[in-house]
Amino acid sequence: MKYIKLLSLVWIIVCLSYAESQEICDIPPLDPPVVERIQNRTYPSIALPGSSLVAENPLRWFPWDDLEVFYETYAKHDIAYYAFLYGLQSNIRPPKPNYGLATSLAGNLESATHMRQEFLQRNPNFIVIPEIRLHNHFSTEAFPSDSEFWLRNTDGQVHKHDVPWDEFSLNILNPKVQQLLIERVVGLAKCGLYDGVLFDAFYAYHVHQYEPHGIATEQEVIEVYRTILKGIRERVRDDFLILVNRNMNKTPRFAEWINGSFMETGRGDPGYTYAELIEIEDALLWNEKNLREPRINILQGYGVFESFDSPNNLRLMRIFTTMSLTHSDGYSIFRVPREIDGYIQHTHIWYQFWDAPLGRPIGEKGQLYDNREGVFIREFTNGWAVYNRSGKKQEIDLPENATGWQSGQRNITHVVDDLDGEIYLKSVVPAEDVNSDGIVNILDLVRVANGMGGVHPDVNGDGIVNILDLVRVANAF
Repeated sequence: MKYIKLLSLVWIIVCLSYAESQEICDIPPLDPPVVERIQNRTYPSIALPGSSLVAENPLRWFPWDDLEVFYETYAKHDIAYYAFLYGLQSNIRPPKPNYGLATSLAGNLESATHMRQEFLQRNPNFIVIPEIRLHNHFSTEAFPSDSEFWLRNTDGQVHKHDVPWDEFSLNILNPKVQQLLIERVVGLAKCGLYDGVLFDAFYAYHVHQYEPHGIATEQEVIEVYRTILKGIRERVRDDFLILVNRNMNKTPRFAEWINGSFMETGRGDPGYTYAELIEIEDALLWNEKNLREPRINILQGYGVFESFDSPNNLRLMRIFTTMSLTHSDGYSIFRVPREIDGYIQHTHIWYQFWDAPLGRPIGEKGQLYDNREGVFIREFTNGWAVYNRSGKKQEIDLPENATGWQSGQRNITHVVDDLDGEIYLKSVVPAEDVNSDGIVNILDLVRVANGMGGVHPDVNGDGIVNILDLVRVANAF
């Protein structure tokens, strides 16, 4: 979780305005509704984890010097999680505030609202889900030194997690801590700029911290989490999203309260095994079927210590992208390890594979191709996604001529290597289908209207979005 501590430069820039205008964020959810943003997006649908996105040569965190490039690249993603992103902070008070006690957000709401609009103009389906920490803080300044909110060792010292950086554990067995955590999330939900909350290191963290030391049993930890989730759900809006990090696990004990699992899959040495891929698929399908609607499952795969575009990393990226496409209506992300500031950080770039205009899903999830074990296919409005972990190369026949997005080959018959995936497009998507959902309608017109005066989406290619682009889309209805 090292990358959580790395704040993107945009966070620093926006936070400079905090001292100038500190307003408590207590506003209703802003349009468009989050359910529409989930339903209206096209695929592949890519997630943005915190400050993970980097620019190469040299490797550096966003934003680039050109804010337009920053907005455009960030907004290619459909959901951002971990970072608060809009520059709001815990509403802390002098003379010596402890930020962990804050239960509301404050900052420059005009600046935050403007930043949100910059993203939505480029991607009307953009969702932001910041993290609230249930398990620890990075500094003991979160609470007073004598606070009962900390988990303490037998010598009375605040318990520090055994990692190279600072992580100090909360005592979630304390009912006052449970209530504080509930109030934090309720305060976040009152700020309509944000769409939900992420709980990282969910549940299993506390079991592993508490049970071996006789602090609490697994069942006691489960009951604490149920209390917190139930307390949150009773006080937030129905479409407020709760995303939890459950890795490759299912979450039946908490399914009624949470909307999605952030499936941080991890990988061993030498890599993902067939058994692990099957386990991930099974958990993803379970999450898609059983968690609370609207669902926002995020599948995250990991690469190897090679260049972003090495054959191994490109293949792994395609595996997790197509697994997500064939097994879910969710989001995916693929990250590659890098050593930065003495730590191994997991970072990502925007892959060209994710630009494929696949549209929206038509077929069912988890369907085998021709009843072949380990070969999955799913139809979308503009093509098909195929994912192969069968143990051998597979030849597939599509219903019509289609072009492989990676291979560039147009045919009915295609070959997919083992432990790989591909996207096949039925035909070229017309420029008038701005959102690439397979049909030209009012949604495309809205996208053009929102971009008026800018350079995207420039339907007729004349360098500016204007009335001529609106007319062209309207004529294609």
